[in-house]
Amino acid sequence: MKQFLIDGNNLLFKIKKLDKLVKKDRQSAREKLAFMIDDYFSAKGNSVIIYFDGYENVQIKVTKAKIIYAENQNADSKIKRQIESSKNPKNLVIVSSDIKDIIDYAKKFGCEILSSEKFSELLTSHFNKSNGDEKLRAGISVSESKKWFNI
Repeated sequence: MKQFLIDGNNLLFKIKKLDKLVKKDRQSAREKLAFMIDDYFSAKGNSVIIYFDGYENVQIKVTKAKIIYAENQNADSKIKRQIESSKNPKNLVIVSSDIKDIIDYAKKFGCEILSSEKFSELLTSHFNKSNGDEKLRAGISVSESKKWFNI
C-alpha cells in the first residue's frame, strides 16, 4: 500500500481556482483542497496525509485523509521527519514541487515523487468528472461542501 504525503500549501497554489481563493480565505481554500483529496482517494487503497504550514484554525473533517499542521515548524520539516521515520520509504509518494528541499531529500530515501502540478491535474480531472468543478466555480460554501462529500 502506498502512502501519499502531500505538501498542502504547495498544492494549493497549483490549482487555479484554489490559488485565487487562498489569497482571500486560506481556511476555505484548505477545506476545499482537503475535500477534493479525500474524494479522490475515497475508493483507493492508499493512505494520505496532507501537511499544512501554520496552526489548525477550524478542524477539517475528512474521512480518508489525515491532516497535519506544522504549527511552529514548516510543513517541509514535518514531511522530512515522516520520510525519516518510515519503515519503508519506497512505499511513500511525495506530492510537492519543492525541488531543493523536499524532493531532493525524498529521492535520497527512494521515495516516489509526484509533482504538485501533475497531481493537481489528476485532482482536477477527477473533480471535473464528478461535476465538482461546477460546484467549485459556483463558490459553494464550506457547509455545502461538507454535504456534497457526505461529511
